[in-house]
Amino acid sequence: MPCESPSSIPNIALYQADQTQFSHGDQVICGCKSGSGNSKQMKIKCLNGEWKPLPLCADPSPQCELPVGVEFISSGQHSMSKRSIGFYKVIRYRCTSADKNIKQATCVSGKWTPEIECPAEEGVCPPPPQVSGAQQTTAGRNYRHGSKIAFSCANGFRLIGAKEITCIEGKWQSPPQCVERPCLPPQPVECADAPRLENPNLKIEIEGKSIYLTGAKFKYVSRSGYMLNGPTEITCSMGEWTLAPACLEMSCGSIPKVANAQFEGRTKETYEPGETIRYECDAGFLIVGSPRNSLQRRKLDSTALL
Repeated sequence: MPCESPSSIPNIALYQADQTQFSHGDQVICGCKSGSGNSKQMKIKCLNGEWKPLPLCADPSPQCELPVGVEFISSGQHSMSKRSIGFYKVIRYRCTSADKNIKQATCVSGKWTPEIECPAEEGVCPPPPQVSGAQQTTAGRNYRHGSKIAFSCANGFRLIGAKEITCIEGKWQSPPQCVERPCLPPQPVECADAPRLENPNLKIEIEGKSIYLTGAKFKYVSRSGYMLNGPTEITCSMGEWTLAPACLEMSCGSIPKVANAQFEGRTKETYEPGETIRYECDAGFLIVGSPRNSLQRRKLDSTALL
């Protein structure tokens, strides 16, 4: 019975000219394509319509990782630290828990066959949970009942929860969290109304005091006669507010006209805050009030009655 061309076998590499027909008993030299398994040359033979032995050439795929609590055993019965195993790799291993028997598994397309299982040692906890933004201050490998792990947060973060957790009957207590340091209430801007918090959910009360979490934003609106110099919005980041705006008094427009009076000096389109003008009544009129008028906060105080 003839065989199909061996080039149809997945990921195989032929080391001789391909043929179109193969009869019972024909042999070819082949191997696996790069990255897909054994790269050594081998001979396969057409037997009753099938190629024997069938090459095991895997598709490139993720390597297998040794689970936690498993030791890779070399041919000399020694444990090794290698954690990643390649395609179609047969390994011998043993568990680090109570079951010390040496077993065997094969890595096939990123999965172990049979699946590697190691029973947990009674009362022993797995490696402690990872806490984002935290530093584990206590090292160790075997975590038996009563073992403790302490955490601290990096600069700019605040620890929420217990600083230390304990292994209790094979389980860790709930770990803490590291959150960016909150901000205290922002300082007021003299020429602006009370700022408006854009995201109220980022405001919390602790021991009767208001604090604001990272991302909280306040928006300022200036009072009449002033303008804000700089961003009108501040944001809480790493326990500090971004720079608040500064206050600038706005220039005044043209001076107000007063009936039956003239003012000294030349007319200008705008007047800066603090400038003063002086009125003088026409003949036959008396001034009531101050003849001087100060320009303040964009408006002229024209209270003189003539």
